[in-house]
Amino acid sequence: ASGNRAMMELYDFFTAAITETIHATIDGDLPEPDHQAHAAIVDAIAASDPERAVAAVRAFMAPVLTQLERLLSQ
Repeated sequence: ASGNRAMMELYDFFTAAITETIHATIDGDLPEPDHQAHAAIVDAIAASDPERAVAAVRAFMAPVLTQLERLLSQ
């Protein structure tokens, strides 16, 4: 609307990146953590064990982050 070329290019870049991420997620390329992974986080928090909670969150997120890195490097 403003005719600002830099803004239009930024918009195009982010639109493409967001679209790719949405397609990767919808297409099932990203692993879905199971109930056990969620439970490990909840149990660690309930036990007031921050180290175990951090480890559980890292384990929970590791497959998703690995797959996202792979998708973004394509």
